[in-house]
Amino acid sequence: AVSRELLALLPKQANTSMCMRYLSKKGCICPAPGQCFNPSRAHFKPLALPADTKQFIDTNFLGLATEFQ
Repeated sequence: AVSRELLALLPKQANTSMCMRYLSKKGCICPAPGQCFNPSRAHFKPLALPADTKQFIDTNFLGLATEFQ
């Protein structure tokens, strides 16, 4: 589970938090292209990624996908 502290650090786009799976090697599990399985998450490349967020992605989702490194 993602802690509230980590959720608060996630970059936002139009008040919607970034999908960490989208940036990861595992990828987002939504079947619709460009959309997230979680309606409160968005797919976008952030300008910066907090270190704690990157660590969570590395630990839980096999690291950042090549295009986001």
